[in-house]
Amino acid sequence: MSFKLLIISILCFTTFPVQSQINSKAKRTLKKNKLEFTIPQGFAEVSIVPNSEMDYDFALIHGLDTFEVRYTIYPLDDKLKEFKKNIKKPTVKLVHPNFYWEEKYNENIRSLSKLEKAEVPAGRIISVDAVNKEFNADAGAVTYFTLKSESFSPEYKYCLMMVLHKNFEADVYISFLGNDRDTIEILALKMFHSLRFK
Repeated sequence: MSFKLLIISILCFTTFPVQSQINSKAKRTLKKNKLEFTIPQGFAEVSIVPNSEMDYDFALIHGLDTFEVRYTIYPLDDKLKEFKKNIKKPTVKLVHPNFYWEEKYNENIRSLSKLEKAEVPAGRIISVDAVNKEFNADAGAVTYFTLKSESFSPEYKYCLMMVLHKNFEADVYISFLGNDRDTIEILALKMFHSLRFK
């Protein structure tokens, strides 16, 4: 499946989720950031791997294939407070938290791929209409890259990363990990709509 067809499928595929069974801390994080989440059939929660490259809040693994999905949720409330506190200080240069998601997204990709800024593969920006309709978000993007991770995911070769941004709420980074690109594309379709903003 081509990357272009995958993006089209993201916006068309419908999942049939079962009742969510994730840890209570993750449930509180989802609720605090106004996120809805369900676990599609065939997936189960897996323990978090402590690492120095990219934190994440919870993860799911597929029962039959080498495929894992990790969810990182960055609340914007502290960033918004900091922005309001320092906005009138002429010596402080700030980026509004609603416009920081793309830079952070590329930073995460560089951390996991060990690529220089100019080498990061171009991602696909999800249109505003589509990201709002499918995820109730305000912005989003998807990027495929080869992993060169030392501690985040040394057991996986590839990552399909999606970011969802909701103004004044949170940024969500979803990392689809695997060793076979076709498997990632097939199983990722079962997961794309498992999380959305309320």
